Amino acid sequence: MDTKIAYIENLCKKLGNDYTIQVVDEKHTIWRSFYNGYDIEIAEFSDSPTDNFSCAILLYQLDSKVPEHDGEIVKLVGGIEGIQSIDDLKKHLAALEEKYIR
Repeated sequence: MDTKIAYIENLCKKLGNDYTIQVVDEKHTIWRSFYNGYDIEIAEFSDSPTDNFSCAILLYQLDSKVPEHDGEIVKLVGGIEGIQSIDDLKKHLAALEEKYIR
């Protein structure tokens, strides 16, 4: 198995059961649906698992009222780039959860 994919899978497990691995634009990413019209994607990982940690969070809004694309149009509505540690990633994810779920 590709080392980078294994690294992403390990990170996904650390984040918990709400997160899944998805292939987006031919790249492995971590995805979570808030089940309220918002989804997040964790992507732009370091080029190598041995590099310093880095990633970005992308926030998408889904529009189920538009019939194209199986009823969902995805619109990028925000993002956080340059996340440099797993602890920072978890803090940003908790803040997004607080804002968009609760």
